[in-house]
Amino acid sequence: MIKNCIYETWHNLYSKVHLRRCTKCILPATMPFINFNEQGVCNYCTSHKKVIARGHEELKKIILPYRSNNGADDCIVAFTGGRDSSYSLHYVKTVLKMHPVAFTYDCGMATEIAQRNRKRMCDALGVKQIIVAVDGTIKRKNIKKNINAWLRRPDLGMIPLFMAGDKQIIHYARKVKKKTGIPLIFYGLGNRHEDALFKLGFSQVYTESPMLYYNISLLNKVKFAAYYAKQYLANPRYINHSLFDALYGYFCLFFLGKQNGDMFL
Repeated sequence: MIKNCIYETWHNLYSKVHLRRCTKCILPATMPFINFNEQGVCNYCTSHKKVIARGHEELKKIILPYRSNNGADDCIVAFTGGRDSSYSLHYVKTVLKMHPVAFTYDCGMATEIAQRNRKRMCDALGVKQIIVAVDGTIKRKNIKKNINAWLRRPDLGMIPLFMAGDKQIIHYARKVKKKTGIPLIFYGLGNRHEDALFKLGFSQVYTESPMLYYNISLLNKVKFAAYYAKQYLANPRYINHSLFDALYGYFCLFFLGKQNGDMFL
């Protein structure tokens, strides 16, 4: 059923039209809010602003007040085990020469191999790991319910709902911060050129840079919520036991803004 639905969605999107692409960055015409000039260059290229990195030396100055001189834990690194957070942990420990604690929010979606690899990296770096685990069985059931609901009425803008349950990472990181008394948290969010504009775009929300979702305008946050509310009404199967978890995930993602001691790499 899932395979047939994916094929049907692909067929409807691509089979009957010639897929135009940007002559510069090759983004397709299916990208939300895209348009092309006479040279075939898309608006995302023509409006692009160069990302200016503040650099290693500037970062060293910023973290100087937090640095421990006696080997005590002096920062927390949000660590999922993915590419971005793994490099962040390595960078904080081996390049910045700080004494981090790796914090992992386990929402039940990591495989045993992923858990093993996280532990291996922490052991190799000599870093302690704090794991906050919630009931993964419930989270997985929520995902299954929402996927089944999506299959009844597929819509690309609703796909992020499947992982709404992992968005509480900042909430739990701040609880660990409060409990340990460690004032600095690093969040490895990856390359700023990797802004996933389409995630909001397929929900009919246009924004230039959603890398930090709490930074987008209140109007766009309301538009995003309204889009989801409309989808929920059109497809009541979304109204299931995952609803409150999804609402809290939305709040954490869009409204838990930057605090003192938050460092987004």
